[in-house]
Amino acid sequence: PLFNKVLNSELGGVYYSDAIPHGDGLSVFLLTAITDDTNTVLISVLLVEVSMEPINNIVGVFDEGIIGEKYVYLLNDDGEAIVNNDPDQKLLQVFNDIKVKPDVLAATDEDGAFGFEIYEDFHGDMVMAGMADMLAHGANEGLDWGIIAVAPMKDIGAPAYELRNIIIWVALVIVALAIFGSLAFTRNITKDLNKVVAFTDAASKGEVNQ
Repeated sequence: PLFNKVLNSELGGVYYSDAIPHGDGLSVFLLTAITDDTNTVLISVLLVEVSMEPINNIVGVFDEGIIGEKYVYLLNDDGEAIVNNDPDQKLLQVFNDIKVKPDVLAATDEDGAFGFEIYEDFHGDMVMAGMADMLAHGANEGLDWGIIAVAPMKDIGAPAYELRNIIIWVALVIVALAIFGSLAFTRNITKDLNKVVAFTDAASKGEVNQ
């Protein structure tokens, strides 16, 4: 169908297929019309296959930067996963989290939009998902994909909890030192006051040696 669209289109346009199965993986195809020297007569159609494997590798690098045991997903315009390393998410199947939260991608309804969402995912975990929608390309506005990175809330909050615990321990140590210092200071003051009182008492009785 896309090939026929190129044949019947205005010359000079570049068309993109969606990610489709080909060989052992997924590929995207770019098509454009080739014309004669007058640039008016169609001679042939140039078709270039681009494997999704390099994109898989890039997403894999993103996965390593995700906090916790969650993943990054590249989705097509139908919300189907076309790149991911999640063993529970099949390629060209609707993103699992859509099954439990149909509006999870609402923040990226418009081309080029981005946002985030906090929700309970397909596995029942509270997660935060950051997402961005790619701008469409080509004469047929292809490659209208979106990327979503999911991270568990418990792991996102872990550094804050750790910092809170450190602050509490530091505060307790400071309070303990303050109490110890206060007691030591009070004890020294009391000793000196006792000496003054004893001296004053002795002086009033005329027992102070000149």
